[in-house]
Amino acid sequence: MGYFSGCRTIDEAKTLYRDLMKQYHPDVGGDTATCQQINADLERWLSDGMGSAFREYERTTGRGFDEDRPYVFADILARIVRMHGVGTIEVIGYWVYAFDSYEAREALKALGFFFSGKHKAWIYSGQKRKPVKGHYTTEQLRAHWGSEEIAKQEEVGAIPA
Repeated sequence: MGYFSGCRTIDEAKTLYRDLMKQYHPDVGGDTATCQQINADLERWLSDGMGSAFREYERTTGRGFDEDRPYVFADILARIVRMHGVGTIEVIGYWVYAFDSYEAREALKALGFFFSGKHKAWIYSGQKRKPVKGHYTTEQLRAHWGSEEIAKQEEVGAIPA
């Protein structure tokens, strides 16, 4: 049973992470091993959460993802929350959106993001970009798939690499 097993949303996980760091961080009398365990558990929780989003995608579209994809998405999220120049980060369904991120455009391209003028965001889907004739606004996608805003590293405290 992990620290984050009871969390249902990223916001709950962020709050719990902050509370745990206040209690177990070495700067406040905690130990490094416990902090490493908390960070590893958070990584697992993020990976499992992304995995459930992919299972829903597979169920609704009939298109599958390889088994490593949740870990790839967790890695992408871990990289961009630390990246300078990335604005708001949001997971909408099985896509990662980086809004207001013009300054980081080259780094985002290198990670496999593409820019959507319609959504005014850099988007990561884990697949090569394919032409899509969707007519959905960002708000419609949020309403259909659900969304979670991801806090930048400075907002949740230092997360060791």
